[in-house]
Amino acid sequence: MADSAALDAAVISLLLNDTTLQGLLPDGVYFDFAAPGAQRYTLVTITAAPDTSMFGSRACEGPVYLVLAVVLSVTGGNIQAAAARIDALLDGATVSATGYKPATLRRLSRVRHSDPDSADASHRWQTRGGEYELWAAAI
Repeated sequence: MADSAALDAAVISLLLNDTTLQGLLPDGVYFDFAAPGAQRYTLVTITAAPDTSMFGSRACEGPVYLVLAVVLSVTGGNIQAAAARIDALLDGATVSATGYKPATLRRLSRVRHSDPDSADASHRWQTRGGEYELWAAAI
């Protein structure tokens, strides 16, 4: 049976291997939680992961990834450019993962919000990105 973690790794790899995104969000790409001290980074989480069964086993998976550009306002980072780069990389992209046929990502929704920093309320955490669905069929 195919390992769902291979799908996660394929999406993360797509983001990690883009030098433009690295330049815009140099503190890295993280799954679920960013490293302490990160101020300009990409954050990926799973918001849903429905499966489709066929003939008594899992035939398809449809994880939905929330992919966000996160920038602390005082860093001078360009949140708009970072979010646009994430969308350019993911919306319509085809990824390959061991145990699955090539699968395509598509954006379901966009996300945009700003939150005060817990240490200094005059600083804002800017967040932009979207939810991307990956519909993958097991081989």
